[in-house]
Amino acid sequence: MRRFAILIPFYFALAGCLGYPLGMTEHEWRQISPTERADARRQQAEIDDARDARRARKELAERRRLEALYRDAPHGSLLQCVIEDGTMQVQRKSVAYEALGFSIVRGETKRLKLASPDASYDMRVALSLDGQKLNLCDDIAYRCQSVVAIGRDFEAGKRWTVDVGRLLKGATLRCAYPSKGPKSRPSRKSV
Repeated sequence: MRRFAILIPFYFALAGCLGYPLGMTEHEWRQISPTERADARRQQAEIDDARDARRARKELAERRRLEALYRDAPHGSLLQCVIEDGTMQVQRKSVAYEALGFSIVRGETKRLKLASPDASYDMRVALSLDGQKLNLCDDIAYRCQSVVAIGRDFEAGKRWTVDVGRLLKGATLRCAYPSKGPKSRPSRKSV
């Protein structure tokens, strides 16, 4: 109960900091009229809406950029990978996670969520592909491990054992270029 009583003033202090528009202090807020307060709230809403619209445009542009990278990726710039086995370290416990498949294209940074089979634990891993180097980082402290291979290694498929910081131990990472699809046979013209 004592812990709860200590948290109450912090809650109200935080709520007070977040409650005044346009960065006003409590003193400034109390000095303005109700009409000015309504105007300040409206202005803050406009600012928030413009910020949200900019963020949405930026996210859309990034999504379109990645779609174009995937669609137009020349052979050798797209990898398909599976991360499996090993354990993730969560709350000082070693926890198994479900295998996860993903694709990544050169120039992309993505975040993946590894989860335990019962979904009670999860962790995030950040990945980036820079040429022939795939970087895996824990998404908290950005401790990273990089794996490097040349094109023919990826053609055949390459396997590594990776440890990412203190969070991911003994994981198996397999990566390969996607298959080029069925080889088409030249059509035979009848004479």
